[in-house]
Amino acid sequence: MGLANLAGSALFSNLQGNINDIGEALGLSELRLSPTIVTDPESDVSVLGLAVEAGVDITDDFSVSLSQVIATDDPTRYNLLYRISDQLRLRGSTNLSGESRVLLEYEARF
Repeated sequence: MGLANLAGSALFSNLQGNINDIGEALGLSELRLSPTIVTDPESDVSVLGLAVEAGVDITDDFSVSLSQVIATDDPTRYNLLYRISDQLRLRGSTNLSGESRVLLEYEARF
């Protein structure tokens, strides 16, 4: 996944500014394209894919979003994000097909 993030920062850095402008025009607080790993469960082969996420802030600390991997049959993911502090976030997501997860994220910038 680290390789996907590295590839994403190089490939999408210029494009993301235009995507943000489109998101603002649509009234979204977030519109993002990001690289993701797509795995075929039958062949167990993974490839680099592209995901889009659109979200709105409900409050300063709480937001909801939808995310979809483009060009796959993966179901849409429904996401909730709660900002505990500037460094800690609690993220929950589900695809309503039996796959749900909760993540505690820590971020430090320097």
